[in-house]
Amino acid sequence: MRALASPASAQAMVAVVAFFALALGRGASAEGAPLSDAELIREAARERIGGCWPEAEEKLTFVLRRGATGGVRSRALAELAHLRQEQGDAVTAEGLAREAIEAAATPRDRAHAVNALILALSRIDPYVSEFPDAIQWLSRIAEAEPAGDRTRVLALLSQARYAQQQHRWAAALPLLRMAEEIAEPASVDHGVILSIRASSLRALSSPDAVVTGERACDILRRVAPEGFQLASCLNTLAIARFEGGDHDGALSDFKRSLAIRERLAPGGAESGLAFMNLATMIRFAGGDLVEAEQMARKAVTLYQGLERIVPLERLRSLVRWTGRLYLETELLCQLVDLIESRPLESLSDAARQGIRWWEGNIVGRLGPHFARLGFPEEALEATERARGRAFLAARRARAGAQGESSARTAQIKATRNRYDAAQRALLGLDANSQGSAADGYRAELFRLRLELESLEARAQVPRQGFRPLTVTEIREGLGQGTLALVVVTGGEAGLEGFTVVLAVRHGEPVRSIVLPHGSQTLWPKVNAYRRLVSRTIAGAPGPELLRAGEELSCLLLGPFRDLLSDARRLVVSVDQMVAPLPFEALVVDRGEIGPVFLAERIPISYTSSLTAFLEAPPKAGATDLALWSVGDPATTSPVNALPGARVEAQTVADFHPGPAHVLIGERATEEAVKSIPPTAGTLHFACHATVDPEHPEDSALLLAQPAPGSPENGRLRGWEIVNELSLNADLVVLSACESSGAVNTPTEGPLGLAYAFQVAGARRVLAARWKVPDEVAVRFMEAFYSARARGLAADRCLQEAQVALRSNPETAHPYFWAGFVLHGDGR
Repeated sequence: MRALASPASAQAMVAVVAFFALALGRGASAEGAPLSDAELIREAARERIGGCWPEAEEKLTFVLRRGATGGVRSRALAELAHLRQEQGDAVTAEGLAREAIEAAATPRDRAHAVNALILALSRIDPYVSEFPDAIQWLSRIAEAEPAGDRTRVLALLSQARYAQQQHRWAAALPLLRMAEEIAEPASVDHGVILSIRASSLRALSSPDAVVTGERACDILRRVAPEGFQLASCLNTLAIARFEGGDHDGALSDFKRSLAIRERLAPGGAESGLAFMNLATMIRFAGGDLVEAEQMARKAVTLYQGLERIVPLERLRSLVRWTGRLYLETELLCQLVDLIESRPLESLSDAARQGIRWWEGNIVGRLGPHFARLGFPEEALEATERARGRAFLAARRARAGAQGESSARTAQIKATRNRYDAAQRALLGLDANSQGSAADGYRAELFRLRLELESLEARAQVPRQGFRPLTVTEIREGLGQGTLALVVVTGGEAGLEGFTVVLAVRHGEPVRSIVLPHGSQTLWPKVNAYRRLVSRTIAGAPGPELLRAGEELSCLLLGPFRDLLSDARRLVVSVDQMVAPLPFEALVVDRGEIGPVFLAERIPISYTSSLTAFLEAPPKAGATDLALWSVGDPATTSPVNALPGARVEAQTVADFHPGPAHVLIGERATEEAVKSIPPTAGTLHFACHATVDPEHPEDSALLLAQPAPGSPENGRLRGWEIVNELSLNADLVVLSACESSGAVNTPTEGPLGLAYAFQVAGARRVLAARWKVPDEVAVRFMEAFYSARARGLAADRCLQEAQVALRSNPETAHPYFWAGFVLHGDGR
């Protein structure tokens, strides 16, 4: 926690109000007997919750002016912090909460003070690194309290709010169920729990969201009819009604919420939320866009700091509907400046993920807007600002960071092992023993995930000072014969977007095209084509696949056929909407002797950004020629045996011209892989892999079962690759299903095992998009390593392997040869 800072203005106000309170004799009961400090604080809490803010403030300042110390002072300060936060002065609330923490005499007092700090921090900046730290602190205090104590309710509520802030809506539900079990029925806490649950259910498109929100509002109308909590609950219910099609009911709830907020704190940020939601409702209900824009502009003026991102984005979206491209671009520039103004050193790992999300969805949109305005070079530089920033920061930091974080890595590993144990326990529950037991394990998993994110926040590399390459540097770096294509798509609900394709070549101006196809039309086409390509079909590709492949080829490549005709290699950088598309399988010609796919014309490699492509680690030296081949690790289940992978691992070693080391069966352990020397030039893995779409860093290569007493578990996960492997490999080959990446992000590209190996130092990674049959993978790798033994570049080796399988009638379908993708510099 950073040092306490109690604002002088707040202290002066406390003194003035306390003076008048003393003069008026407010410290007495109705019968004339003086109230104790504890009774005054309880009355103030009830008045605050009920919306009687002046009366609550009067009593609290009276207690503080009377010289309260220890726990009494802590409780009064914490309650005053809650009041300030609800009034919209979160900065003063933060200072009061920190003072309350210092004055606390018992764990319970400290818990209430920390809860006030959490709420203040969530209003000031939910991305600050102290936010998850404070939640952990409150959770640890709650664990020492009796099971039914309100402290535990507060801890569970703070965890649920944090889960929602990270868009983990499902993770919040078991936490809320546990909180409801121990909360006082029909209390403010009970109403708040139901309100937060309604917001999760709404985000998960559950029909129960409206019913739950109505229950919450009914409770809060009885216990706090004019309170801040009811205003927030009405806002949640209004959104749920609106998304369910009840526009009239939504409008009524929004207006009721706004009326309460304006009475309690006129012109505050909470009123801004109501104005912003009203603007959104008017837009989607087909109302007056001018009125909606006025409300959105008013909302923008009521927010400060990073909180302005959301209302500014809503305003930009409204302007987008009116077709004012220049004004929309200006608003995007304001958003970019706001996002990039935040020092990232103070952010947690989860917060950085949030900022990366905004970078992809806001900063990434600026490039296409410049292209539409006729500035392709500015479009390229803006796109490079958004893509691959975290990846480049992590890779740049490895040069000086090796060996400095072994203790932290051990702590992360121990926590992850506890996470794995809780996950296994949850999966092992009998169907009849679900319910509260399952909720307990889910809550434990979330707490451990929160702890991991706090630990990893200290391991994260700040991205301040990030500078992408300029257009001139990119053009010069690509070299003669290399063509780079950068694809960015856009679109919004109810409004078709557009797609921009930028083409970059050595020494030539950047060319661009703007297609009237946004994510709403391009994404279904990409997904449909990927399904056609990745379907297990023997023989030649059918007419449906050829038609779809030709359509996408004409759309994305047609305007650049002249550039493709004389290029020697192609580098592709795409966003998450186009990332699933195998460019190799695009049909570029329907010739007389059969269709011609792009892979037959030119070698292809992929990169998260052109800056990342050109800043790949230096090529391994002549002494780094050793190959390590890992195949068919021994597992406990014979079903998992991969006899083809065993053959593949040995075949790869036989083709390698330099020293080769083969780890097969029981020798293919996690310990053995982690012992591979950093000087190894090539690593080849032929094994099973597991994919974790929610947490890509937990995706893993499945290796041999460890010996008894080993600290390893036979799963080489992505976070272990990044933290425990030091590579200088020229090439890593992952012949394992979906190792290319399980999740496509706006700014970092596919996240998964290939990404982890690149961060760990590999210059390029060949990985699988989908599962390829065992025997076909062997033939593919024979062709690949045969070409590599002749000294060809990695992308040319991949092309030869693809063409070899394509020319065989049995494996002519793209399913067999388009499943492998090269990440990184293929030259």
